[in-house]
Amino acid sequence: MIEHPINKEKDMYLIGLYLAVVGGATAAAKVGRGLVRSGSKLAAGEPRAALVELVAGIASPIAAAYKEATALGDDVFKAVGLLTDDEQVEGTEAPAAALPKAAKRGRLNATPSLDTLPT
Repeated sequence: MIEHPINKEKDMYLIGLYLAVVGGATAAAKVGRGLVRSGSKLAAGEPRAALVELVAGIASPIAAAYKEATALGDDVFKAVGLLTDDEQVEGTEAPAAALPKAAKRGRLNATPSLDTLPT
């Protein structure tokens, strides 16, 4: 029997390994920056500012992950709108909490349209 040249399990393992290494390195760099800033504030005699920088450095990867996850959700929402050719997909209206502050205040169109999507 001839095996297919593409091993899907191996490919998925490599993709997962890539994501883990790159994600870990990115998070480590963000935390490292916070530690360096914290150390410099502590050396300058500002212990409260050092603590703030330390906490900010530790929280930075979490904030970045949240930002990217919400951007992914926004892209999925826009893609669904493009694929359905409808003005609004029934049941997919974004909840008010997910809208930008300007949209909540009425300054932006809350419903994405095909004309406003980047190409």
